[in-house]
Amino acid sequence: MINRLGETSIQREFEADIAIIGAGAMGLAIASEFLHTGFSILLLESGLADSNCVSDTLLAVENIGHKFNGATSSGRRRVLGGATTLWGGQFLPLGDIVFTERPWLGVSGWPFQKTLLKPFYKRAADLAQLKLATGGDSLWIGHGINPPLFNPEKLKSEFSSWSPRPNFANNMRGDLALSSNVEVLLDATVTEILINRHGEVQELSIRSTLGHAAMAKARFYILAAGAIESARLLLASRRQDDRGIGNSNGLVGRYFQDHISLPVARIIPKNRATFHQIYDNFIVGGTKYAPKVVISDALQRENRILNVGGFFRFSVDNSISINALKTLIGHLKRRTIPSDGIPLLAKSIINLPEVAKFAYGVRIKHRIQASREGEIFLEAHSEQLPRPESRISLSKKDDRLGMPLACLNWRIADESRMAIKAYTNTVRDEFHRLCLADVEPLSDVIDSPYEFQRSLSDVYHQMGTLRMSTNPEEGVTNPDARMHEVPNLYVAGCSLFPVSGYSNPTHTGIALAVRLADHLKSRLSK
Repeated sequence: MINRLGETSIQREFEADIAIIGAGAMGLAIASEFLHTGFSILLLESGLADSNCVSDTLLAVENIGHKFNGATSSGRRRVLGGATTLWGGQFLPLGDIVFTERPWLGVSGWPFQKTLLKPFYKRAADLAQLKLATGGDSLWIGHGINPPLFNPEKLKSEFSSWSPRPNFANNMRGDLALSSNVEVLLDATVTEILINRHGEVQELSIRSTLGHAAMAKARFYILAAGAIESARLLLASRRQDDRGIGNSNGLVGRYFQDHISLPVARIIPKNRATFHQIYDNFIVGGTKYAPKVVISDALQRENRILNVGGFFRFSVDNSISINALKTLIGHLKRRTIPSDGIPLLAKSIINLPEVAKFAYGVRIKHRIQASREGEIFLEAHSEQLPRPESRISLSKKDDRLGMPLACLNWRIADESRMAIKAYTNTVRDEFHRLCLADVEPLSDVIDSPYEFQRSLSDVYHQMGTLRMSTNPEEGVTNPDARMHEVPNLYVAGCSLFPVSGYSNPTHTGIALAVRLADHLKSRLSK
C-alpha cells in the first residue's frame, strides 16, 4: 500500500519487521525482495509520488569544498524512486581489481571478493529488466565487426548496459500499491534515530512537510538515503551522543567520493567510418550497450595508480530532429511528460529522411549512430583516492524541519590526475599502434594540477561516508552492511563503498541491497 503521512489517518506510531529509510533504487530493491513474504516492511520516503519543489528544498547542503554538481536536485531527488527518476539507467559491475588488496591506496578496500557479489549482480540486473553485456568482444564479433586488439597488459574493452526502464518507481508502483505486507509512507522524513540503553535503535522520529509527526518501530532498520543524507541523519541523531550514532571513531561521513570526469584527449580517427563501426553504441533486444576503454589491472599494479575508464564523446550532436526524438524516447522510458512535448514532436519530424535513417540504424543495424561531423573527445572517468578529509559533516544552518544541513567538503587528491594522465598516454600509444586514431592529450589539463582541478566534474555518483570494513577502526559498517556499533541498524547503497573503481556505482549498490535482503530474511526467520 502507498500512503502519505497524515493524509488518510492520524496514526502516530508505525510498526514493522523492517523499516527502510529512503525509497530510491536501494530502498525499492529491498522492498521488492520482500513482496509477498510473511514479513512486514515500512518504506519511508521523504518525498511524494511525484517530484515537488518543497521536498527538494530539504536536499540543500552547505558546500565548503570543491564545486559539486550532484548536491543539487539535478543529481538527487526526494521522491518515490529517488535518483532513478533522473538517471539514464547505466549498469556496469565494478572491475575485479577493485575488490583486491591495493596497498598503494593506503586505505582498506572491500572486505570480500567480487565472486561473493556475482549472483547479486545478476539479480540486480533482473530488477532493472535488462540483460547484461556478456563481456569481452562478443558484441562486436556477433555483428561482424573486428574488435580492437589491445595489448591486454595495457588496455581492455568493456560494455555498460542501459536499462530500458530506469525509473524504479514506475516499475514497482503497481506491486507496491497492491501489497499487503509492504507499506510505503510518503512525505515521511526521518529526522532522528533514537537509541536505547542497549545501543540498539529503539525508534525513528518522522516529520512531514505539513507538520504531521509520527514514530516508527521495527526489529531491523535500514538506512538507504544515499551517501550524503544517510551520513547526515546519523550525525544529526545526537540525543545520546554529541558525535551522533555509530561514530565513536569519528568515521561517519568521512571518505566521501564521487567519480572524476573530464575530457582528456582529442581523437582524430584514421578512418572515421571504421571508428564509428567500433565505438557507436549498440542496441539489442531493447537494451543499449555502450563501449568503454579501460586501463588494465596489470598497468594499475605496475604504476600503482587508480582505476580509470573512458568513452568517446562526439562534440557535434545529431540534427534537431534526432535530438528531439532522443529526448522524447527518454521521457517514454521514464514515463514522464515533457513540458515542451508538442514542440519536441514537431522538431522530431522536421527531417523525416534523417529520422528514418536513424530508425533503420537502430532497428536493423542495432546501432545508435553518433554524429559523423565535428570533433571527438576521450572522456575519462576515474575513481578517487579515498581521503578522510573528504567528508560530510553538519552545518550550523537548519532546514525547514529543524535538521542541520549537510556540510559537504569534497576533496580530490592529485593521484586521480596522475592515473588519468597514465591512462590517456596509454590510449594514445595503443590507438597509434592499432592505426585506429591519433590521440592528442589535452596536456594543459592533465599536466597541471591547477587546471585539472578547475576542469574536472563529479558525475552524480556519491559514494563512501559509511564505508565497509572488517573492523570499526577502518569503517562504519561490517561486511554484512550492519553498523559496527548498532546491532539492528543496516546500510544499503553506495555509501558502503570503501573504494569505488571507475564503474557506475548503482549496479553494485543494488547488488549489495539484494544481498542485504537475503541476509535479513535469514535473520527474521530465526
